[in-house]
Amino acid sequence: ILLIFLVANASSEILMKQTDSIYNIGDKFDTTITLLSQSEKNDFLNVNLICQNREIELIKSPYFVEAGIQKEVPLTTKFIKSLIGDAIGECYLLSKFGDENAKSQKFEISNGVKVIFELNDLLLNPGDNVNVKGKAKKTNGKPLNGFLEAEVEELEFKVSGLVNNGEFNFNFTIPQKSSSGTYVIRAKAYEKDDKNNVINDGGVTSTIRVK
Repeated sequence: ILLIFLVANASSEILMKQTDSIYNIGDKFDTTITLLSQSEKNDFLNVNLICQNREIELIKSPYFVEAGIQKEVPLTTKFIKSLIGDAIGECYLLSKFGDENAKSQKFEISNGVKVIFELNDLLLNPGDNVNVKGKAKKTNGKPLNGFLEAEVEELEFKVSGLVNNGEFNFNFTIPQKSSSGTYVIRAKAYEKDDKNNVINDGGVTSTIRVK
């Protein structure tokens, strides 16, 4: 009679739901951490956000996992400045449950905005009216809802307004006494949080010529 004894060491596993590839400051972050153990386990779950060697605690809580039964832990938060500060760039989640740990796929947190100009004419006369249209889109691909500031310093022109659903539109007039030459238009589009702090921004420059 041959007796074979199979001894399985108790082990656990951490699974993490796939994240988006890019987030902007202020975006909602929603994922799920799944805990699975071959035997009953009661321990602390720690989930930290790691960005450029900076570590931010998101979860620290005890959980009980029954043998062979998955325990799903939802994680829902927003990447706001009061939580992550200036932590931008390449990031990932590091989850630890007892002696087990797991890393999520890497993703990017950005504060960038891409701004595009559309000028109705690049060669103008003194006294001409200039219409400037444009679009502003956050790095995550979503249209910006925020503010715009634009200026032509040499012409003493400055305007501010709203960006609605990623679009803006403004006009200005070339002064009658303007000298001929090339002038630079600078614009900045940005988004603020509920504390009036700028959280996402981006700029663009273009040129016009005056005859």
